[in-house]
Amino acid sequence: MEFKSLDKSTNHPSRTEMIKQILLKNHKIKYFCGYKNKKHFFGYNQGIINYIYMPPIPKIRILFLIFGMLSQIIKTLFFVKPKAVIIDYSINLIAIPFLIVKKGFNKKTKVIMDIRTVPVNIKNFHWSKKIFFFSLFMAKFTCDGITFITPYMFEYCSRQIDLKNKKTSIWTSGFDKEIFDPDRYQKTRSDNTFEIFYHGGISLSRGIGSLIETVRLLRNKNYPVSLRLIGNIVDRKEIRNIIRTNRLEGLCKIYPPVSYEEIPQMIKNCDLPAIPLPDFIGWRVSSPIKLMEYMAMGKSIVLTDIEAHRYVVGNYEFAFFAKSSKPDDIAEAVEEAYKNRNVLDKLGEKAREIALSQYTWEHQANKLMAFIGSI
Repeated sequence: MEFKSLDKSTNHPSRTEMIKQILLKNHKIKYFCGYKNKKHFFGYNQGIINYIYMPPIPKIRILFLIFGMLSQIIKTLFFVKPKAVIIDYSINLIAIPFLIVKKGFNKKTKVIMDIRTVPVNIKNFHWSKKIFFFSLFMAKFTCDGITFITPYMFEYCSRQIDLKNKKTSIWTSGFDKEIFDPDRYQKTRSDNTFEIFYHGGISLSRGIGSLIETVRLLRNKNYPVSLRLIGNIVDRKEIRNIIRTNRLEGLCKIYPPVSYEEIPQMIKNCDLPAIPLPDFIGWRVSSPIKLMEYMAMGKSIVLTDIEAHRYVVGNYEFAFFAKSSKPDDIAEAVEEAYKNRNVLDKLGEKAREIALSQYTWEHQANKLMAFIGSI
Protein backbone atom coordinates (compact mmCIF):
# COMPACT_ATOMS: atom_id res chain seq x y z
CA MET A 1 0.00 0.00 0.00
CA GLU A 2 1.41 3.39 -0.90
CA PHE A 3 0.61 6.94 -1.98
CA LYS A 4 1.82 6.51 -5.54
CA SER A 5 0.28 7.33 -8.92
CA LEU A 6 1.37 4.17 -10.69
CA ASP A 7 0.38 5.44 -14.16
CA LYS A 8 2.44 8.61 -13.66
CA SER A 9 5.59 6.94 -12.38
CA THR A 10 8.51 6.11 -14.66
CA ASN A 11 9.89 3.68 -12.08
CA HIS A 12 6.82 1.46 -11.80
CA PRO A 13 8.92 -1.73 -12.35
CA SER A 14 9.99 -1.54 -8.69
CA ARG A 15 6.35 -2.41 -7.98
CA THR A 16 5.12 -4.29 -11.04
CA GLU A 17 8.22 -6.47 -11.43
CA MET A 18 8.32 -7.32 -7.72
CA ILE A 19 4.65 -8.31 -7.95
CA LYS A 20 5.57 -10.67 -10.80
CA GLN A 21 8.41 -12.27 -8.86
CA ILE A 22 6.27 -12.78 -5.76
CA LEU A 23 3.52 -14.37 -7.85
CA LEU A 24 6.09 -16.66 -9.49
CA LYS A 25 6.95 -17.91 -6.01
CA ASN A 26 3.29 -18.94 -5.61
CA HIS A 27 2.42 -16.27 -3.06
CA LYS A 28 -0.76 -14.22 -3.16
CA ILE A 29 -0.42 -10.44 -3.35
CA LYS A 30 -2.61 -7.35 -3.59
CA TYR A 31 -1.20 -3.93 -4.34
CA PHE A 32 -3.11 -0.73 -3.48
CA CYS A 33 -2.21 2.70 -4.88
CA GLY A 34 -3.53 5.85 -6.56
CA TYR A 35 -3.51 7.03 -10.17
CA LYS A 36 -3.29 10.30 -12.05
CA ASN A 37 -5.18 9.73 -15.31
CA LYS A 38 -5.66 6.08 -16.13
CA LYS A 39 -5.73 2.76 -14.31
CA HIS A 40 -3.03 0.53 -15.78
CA PHE A 41 -3.01 -3.13 -14.75
CA PHE A 42 0.21 -4.15 -16.58
CA GLY A 43 -1.24 -7.47 -17.72
CA TYR A 44 -2.05 -8.78 -14.24
CA ASN A 45 -5.28 -10.56 -13.40
CA GLN A 46 -8.12 -8.69 -11.72
CA GLY A 47 -7.53 -8.05 -8.05
CA ILE A 48 -3.71 -7.92 -8.13
CA ILE A 49 -3.34 -4.15 -8.68
CA ASN A 50 -6.09 -2.24 -6.90
CA TYR A 51 -6.63 1.48 -7.47
CA ILE A 52 -8.27 3.70 -4.89
CA TYR A 53 -11.11 5.67 -6.49
CA MET A 54 -10.08 9.28 -7.12
CA PRO A 55 -12.55 11.67 -8.81
CA PRO A 56 -11.12 14.03 -11.48
CA ILE A 57 -11.41 17.04 -9.16
CA PRO A 58 -8.19 18.78 -8.05
CA LYS A 59 -7.64 18.95 -4.25
CA ILE A 60 -10.57 16.59 -3.66
CA ARG A 61 -8.65 13.67 -5.19
CA ILE A 62 -6.13 13.53 -2.35
CA LEU A 63 -8.91 13.30 0.25
CA PHE A 64 -10.42 10.30 -1.54
CA LEU A 65 -6.97 8.70 -1.67
CA ILE A 66 -6.38 9.26 2.06
CA PHE A 67 -9.75 7.93 3.19
CA GLY A 68 -9.66 5.12 0.64
CA MET A 69 -6.29 3.97 1.92
CA LEU A 70 -7.45 4.22 5.53
CA SER A 71 -10.45 2.08 4.71
CA GLN A 72 -8.28 -0.54 3.04
CA ILE A 73 -5.72 -0.70 5.84
CA ILE A 74 -8.45 -1.08 8.49
CA LYS A 75 -10.05 -3.86 6.45
CA THR A 76 -6.68 -5.53 5.87
CA LEU A 77 -5.42 -5.38 9.45
CA PHE A 78 -8.60 -6.33 11.30
CA PHE A 79 -10.52 -8.54 8.85
CA VAL A 80 -8.32 -9.98 6.08
CA LYS A 81 -5.25 -10.46 8.30
CA PRO A 82 -2.64 -11.48 5.69
CA LYS A 83 0.84 -12.67 6.62
CA ALA A 84 2.38 -9.29 5.82
CA VAL A 85 1.45 -5.74 4.88
CA ILE A 86 4.05 -3.46 3.27
CA ILE A 87 3.43 0.29 3.48
CA ASP A 88 5.29 3.48 2.63
CA TYR A 89 5.97 6.28 5.08
CA SER A 90 2.88 8.24 4.02
CA ILE A 91 0.54 5.31 4.77
CA ASN A 92 2.26 4.83 8.11
CA LEU A 93 1.69 8.50 8.89
CA ILE A 94 -2.08 8.49 8.33
CA ALA A 95 -2.65 5.06 9.89
CA ILE A 96 -0.64 5.43 13.12
CA PRO A 97 -3.60 4.93 15.54
CA PHE A 98 -4.85 1.83 13.71
CA LEU A 99 -1.36 0.32 13.45
CA ILE A 100 -0.81 0.77 17.19
CA VAL A 101 -4.22 -0.75 18.05
CA LYS A 102 -3.48 -3.63 15.67
CA LYS A 103 -0.57 -4.66 17.93
CA GLY A 104 -3.07 -5.83 20.54
CA PHE A 105 -5.56 -7.54 18.23
CA ASN A 106 -3.62 -9.04 15.33
CA LYS A 107 -0.28 -10.71 16.06
CA LYS A 108 -0.41 -12.68 12.80
CA THR A 109 0.05 -9.84 10.31
CA LYS A 110 3.51 -8.33 10.16
CA VAL A 111 3.68 -4.69 9.09
CA ILE A 112 6.76 -3.54 7.18
CA MET A 113 7.54 0.02 6.19
CA ASP A 114 9.46 0.11 2.92
CA ILE A 115 11.57 3.18 2.18
CA ARG A 116 12.33 3.56 -1.54
CA THR A 117 13.07 7.29 -1.40
CA VAL A 118 13.38 10.32 0.81
CA PRO A 119 11.48 13.49 -0.21
CA VAL A 120 13.09 14.85 -3.39
CA ASN A 121 11.03 18.02 -3.90
CA ILE A 122 13.76 20.57 -3.35
CA LYS A 123 11.35 23.50 -2.88
CA ASN A 124 9.61 21.85 0.08
CA PHE A 125 12.47 19.65 1.19
CA HIS A 126 12.82 21.08 4.73
CA TRP A 127 9.25 20.38 5.80
CA SER A 128 8.93 17.18 3.79
CA LYS A 129 12.03 15.85 5.53
CA LYS A 130 10.57 16.60 8.97
CA ILE A 131 7.38 14.69 8.09
CA PHE A 132 9.41 11.80 6.68
CA PHE A 133 11.49 11.41 9.83
CA PHE A 134 8.47 11.72 12.10
CA SER A 135 6.90 8.81 10.23
CA LEU A 136 10.15 6.85 10.49
CA PHE A 137 10.29 7.52 14.25
CA MET A 138 6.71 6.30 14.67
CA ALA A 139 7.53 3.17 12.64
CA LYS A 140 9.55 2.02 15.64
CA PHE A 141 6.19 1.53 17.37
CA THR A 142 3.82 0.79 14.48
CA CYS A 143 5.86 -1.58 12.29
CA ASP A 144 7.50 -4.95 12.80
CA GLY A 145 10.30 -4.22 10.37
CA ILE A 146 11.67 -1.62 7.96
CA THR A 147 13.27 -2.19 4.55
CA PHE A 148 15.55 0.28 2.77
CA ILE A 149 16.54 0.72 -0.85
CA THR A 150 20.30 1.02 -0.20
CA PRO A 151 22.79 0.74 2.69
CA TYR A 152 23.29 4.50 2.37
CA MET A 153 19.57 5.06 2.87
CA PHE A 154 19.75 2.96 6.02
CA GLU A 155 22.81 4.89 7.26
CA TYR A 156 21.20 8.25 6.51
CA CYS A 157 17.99 7.33 8.33
CA SER A 158 19.89 5.75 11.25
CA ARG A 159 21.78 8.98 11.85
CA GLN A 160 18.45 10.72 12.41
CA ILE A 161 16.45 7.98 14.15
CA ASP A 162 17.84 5.25 16.41
CA LEU A 163 16.95 1.97 14.67
CA LYS A 164 19.31 -0.44 16.43
CA ASN A 165 16.45 -2.40 18.05
CA LYS A 166 14.33 -2.57 14.91
CA LYS A 167 14.56 -5.40 12.38
CA THR A 168 15.73 -4.02 9.04
CA SER A 169 16.76 -5.25 5.60
CA ILE A 170 17.82 -3.87 2.22
CA TRP A 171 16.52 -4.63 -1.26
CA THR A 172 17.58 -2.44 -4.16
CA SER A 173 16.24 -1.69 -7.60
CA GLY A 174 16.60 -4.37 -10.26
CA PHE A 175 15.84 -5.41 -13.84
CA ASP A 176 14.01 -8.12 -15.75
CA LYS A 177 16.71 -10.47 -17.06
CA GLU A 178 14.48 -11.77 -19.85
CA ILE A 179 13.64 -8.33 -21.26
CA PHE A 180 17.01 -6.67 -20.67
CA ASP A 181 19.10 -9.15 -22.61
CA PRO A 182 21.36 -7.49 -25.22
CA ASP A 183 21.49 -10.65 -27.34
CA ARG A 184 17.76 -10.27 -28.09
CA TYR A 185 18.25 -6.95 -29.90
CA GLN A 186 20.04 -5.57 -32.93
CA LYS A 187 21.18 -1.97 -33.25
CA THR A 188 18.75 -0.20 -35.58
CA ARG A 189 19.91 3.42 -35.36
CA SER A 190 21.51 4.55 -38.60
CA ASP A 191 22.84 8.08 -37.95
CA ASN A 192 26.57 8.54 -37.40
CA THR A 193 26.50 10.60 -34.19
CA PHE A 194 27.79 9.34 -30.86
CA GLU A 195 24.47 9.13 -29.02
CA ILE A 196 24.24 9.83 -25.30
CA PHE A 197 21.08 8.36 -23.77
CA TYR A 198 18.97 8.93 -20.65
CA HIS A 199 15.50 7.72 -19.67
CA GLY A 200 13.40 8.56 -16.64
CA GLY A 201 12.28 11.78 -14.98
CA ILE A 202 13.50 14.77 -17.00
CA SER A 203 14.13 17.64 -14.60
CA LEU A 204 16.79 20.16 -13.66
CA SER A 205 17.06 18.58 -10.20
CA ARG A 206 18.21 15.36 -11.90
CA GLY A 207 21.04 17.12 -13.74
CA ILE A 208 19.41 17.13 -17.17
CA GLY A 209 20.21 20.78 -17.77
CA SER A 210 23.90 19.98 -17.32
CA LEU A 211 23.63 16.98 -19.61
CA ILE A 212 22.19 19.17 -22.36
CA GLU A 213 24.93 21.76 -21.93
CA THR A 214 27.46 18.93 -22.10
CA VAL A 215 26.42 18.41 -25.73
CA ARG A 216 27.21 22.05 -26.53
CA LEU A 217 30.64 21.84 -24.89
CA LEU A 218 31.53 18.68 -26.79
CA ARG A 219 30.19 19.97 -30.11
CA ASN A 220 32.40 23.03 -29.64
CA LYS A 221 35.31 20.59 -29.51
CA ASN A 222 34.04 18.93 -32.70
CA TYR A 223 32.91 15.71 -31.04
CA PRO A 224 29.96 14.30 -33.06
CA VAL A 225 27.67 13.78 -30.05
CA SER A 226 23.89 13.85 -29.79
CA LEU A 227 21.47 13.37 -26.88
CA ARG A 228 18.26 11.36 -26.63
CA LEU A 229 16.01 11.86 -23.58
CA ILE A 230 13.01 9.62 -22.84
CA GLY A 231 10.50 10.41 -20.09
CA ASN A 232 8.18 12.88 -18.42
CA ILE A 233 9.43 16.48 -18.52
CA VAL A 234 9.07 18.24 -15.17
CA ASP A 235 10.76 21.57 -15.93
CA ARG A 236 9.47 21.75 -19.50
CA LYS A 237 9.91 25.50 -20.08
CA GLU A 238 13.38 25.66 -18.54
CA ILE A 239 14.70 22.59 -20.33
CA ARG A 240 13.31 23.63 -23.71
CA ASN A 241 14.91 27.03 -23.15
CA ILE A 242 18.33 25.48 -22.46
CA ILE A 243 18.11 23.53 -25.71
CA ARG A 244 17.00 26.59 -27.66
CA THR A 245 19.60 28.93 -26.09
CA ASN A 246 22.40 26.53 -26.94
CA ARG A 247 21.00 25.99 -30.46
CA LEU A 248 20.79 22.24 -29.96
CA GLU A 249 17.30 21.59 -31.36
CA GLY A 250 18.68 19.15 -33.93
CA LEU A 251 20.98 17.35 -31.52
CA CYS A 252 19.00 17.07 -28.27
CA LYS A 253 15.77 15.15 -28.77
CA ILE A 254 13.12 14.62 -26.08
CA TYR A 255 10.56 11.85 -26.42
CA PRO A 256 7.61 10.93 -24.18
CA PRO A 257 7.72 7.83 -21.94
CA VAL A 258 7.57 4.47 -23.69
CA SER A 259 6.59 1.05 -22.40
CA TYR A 260 8.96 -0.93 -20.21
CA GLU A 261 9.42 -3.45 -23.02
CA GLU A 262 10.58 -0.76 -25.49
CA ILE A 263 13.42 0.56 -23.33
CA PRO A 264 15.99 -2.21 -24.07
CA GLN A 265 15.96 -1.52 -27.82
CA MET A 266 16.60 2.18 -27.17
CA ILE A 267 19.48 1.34 -24.84
CA LYS A 268 20.87 -1.04 -27.46
CA ASN A 269 20.76 1.73 -30.07
CA CYS A 270 22.67 4.28 -28.02
CA ASP A 271 26.43 4.59 -27.66
CA LEU A 272 26.64 5.81 -24.09
CA PRO A 273 23.97 5.99 -21.36
CA ALA A 274 24.44 8.75 -18.80
CA ILE A 275 23.06 9.37 -15.31
CA PRO A 276 23.92 12.96 -14.28
CA LEU A 277 22.31 13.01 -10.80
CA PRO A 278 23.66 15.88 -8.64
CA ASP A 279 25.15 15.47 -5.17
CA PHE A 280 21.80 15.84 -3.37
CA ILE A 281 20.87 13.54 -0.47
CA GLY A 282 17.74 12.32 -2.26
CA TRP A 283 19.90 10.98 -5.12
CA ARG A 284 22.88 9.90 -3.02
CA VAL A 285 20.79 7.36 -1.10
CA SER A 286 18.80 6.20 -4.14
CA SER A 287 19.05 3.11 -6.35
CA PRO A 288 18.37 4.23 -9.94
CA ILE A 289 16.54 1.51 -11.87
CA LYS A 290 18.04 2.87 -15.08
CA LEU A 291 21.53 2.05 -13.80
CA MET A 292 20.65 -1.65 -13.44
CA GLU A 293 19.00 -1.62 -16.88
CA TYR A 294 22.01 -0.01 -18.59
CA MET A 295 24.33 -2.53 -16.95
CA ALA A 296 22.05 -5.43 -17.88
CA MET A 297 22.27 -4.33 -21.52
CA GLY A 298 26.06 -4.50 -21.33
CA LYS A 299 26.68 -0.77 -21.63
CA SER A 300 29.51 1.41 -20.42
CA ILE A 301 28.02 4.39 -18.57
CA VAL A 302 28.78 7.98 -17.61
CA LEU A 303 27.89 8.57 -13.95
CA THR A 304 28.25 11.30 -11.38
CA ASP A 305 30.47 10.30 -8.46
CA ILE A 306 27.85 9.79 -5.73
CA GLU A 307 27.26 6.88 -3.32
CA ALA A 308 24.24 5.54 -5.20
CA HIS A 309 26.44 4.91 -8.24
CA ARG A 310 29.67 3.87 -6.52
CA TYR A 311 27.81 1.26 -4.43
CA VAL A 312 26.77 -0.60 -7.58
CA VAL A 313 29.67 -0.15 -10.01
CA GLY A 314 32.67 0.35 -7.74
CA ASN A 315 35.80 1.14 -9.71
CA TYR A 316 35.11 -0.98 -12.77
CA GLU A 317 36.32 0.43 -16.07
CA PHE A 318 32.87 0.43 -17.71
CA ALA A 319 31.96 3.37 -15.43
CA PHE A 320 33.20 6.79 -16.52
CA PHE A 321 32.77 9.04 -13.50
CA ALA A 322 32.12 12.77 -13.62
CA LYS A 323 33.53 14.63 -10.62
CA SER A 324 30.25 16.50 -10.27
CA SER A 325 27.04 17.22 -12.17
CA LYS A 326 28.51 20.40 -13.66
CA PRO A 327 28.56 20.45 -17.48
CA ASP A 328 32.37 20.67 -17.66
CA ASP A 329 32.80 17.57 -15.48
CA ILE A 330 30.19 15.53 -17.34
CA ALA A 331 31.73 16.60 -20.66
CA GLU A 332 35.14 15.42 -19.45
CA ALA A 333 33.71 11.98 -18.57
CA VAL A 334 31.91 11.69 -21.94
CA GLU A 335 35.07 12.77 -23.73
CA GLU A 336 37.02 10.00 -21.99
CA ALA A 337 34.36 7.47 -22.96
CA TYR A 338 34.40 8.68 -26.57
CA LYS A 339 38.16 8.21 -26.75
CA ASN A 340 37.57 4.60 -25.67
CA ARG A 341 34.56 4.09 -27.95
CA ASN A 342 36.10 1.06 -29.67
CA VAL A 343 36.20 -0.91 -26.39
CA LEU A 344 32.99 0.32 -24.71
CA ASP A 345 31.08 -2.85 -25.58
CA LYS A 346 33.91 -5.03 -24.26
CA LEU A 347 34.02 -3.06 -21.01
CA GLY A 348 30.24 -3.35 -20.75
CA GLU A 349 30.44 -7.15 -20.54
CA LYS A 350 31.52 -6.76 -16.91
CA ALA A 351 28.55 -4.49 -16.26
CA ARG A 352 26.15 -7.22 -17.42
CA GLU A 353 27.98 -9.84 -15.37
CA ILE A 354 27.53 -7.78 -12.19
CA ALA A 355 23.90 -7.03 -12.97
CA LEU A 356 23.03 -10.69 -13.48
CA SER A 357 24.81 -11.79 -10.31
CA GLN A 358 23.23 -9.25 -7.95
CA TYR A 359 20.51 -7.03 -9.39
CA THR A 360 17.74 -9.01 -11.06
CA TRP A 361 14.23 -8.53 -9.65
CA GLU A 362 14.37 -12.17 -8.65
CA HIS A 363 17.34 -11.40 -6.37
CA GLN A 364 15.46 -8.51 -4.78
CA ALA A 365 12.27 -10.55 -4.28
CA ASN A 366 14.29 -13.28 -2.57
CA LYS A 367 15.71 -10.73 -0.14
CA LEU A 368 12.27 -9.30 0.64
CA MET A 369 10.60 -12.69 1.12
CA ALA A 370 13.44 -13.89 3.34
CA PHE A 371 13.04 -10.80 5.51
CA ILE A 372 9.29 -11.27 5.83
CA GLY A 373 9.90 -14.86 6.88
CA SER A 374 12.38 -13.75 9.55
CA ILE A 375 10.07 -11.44 11.50
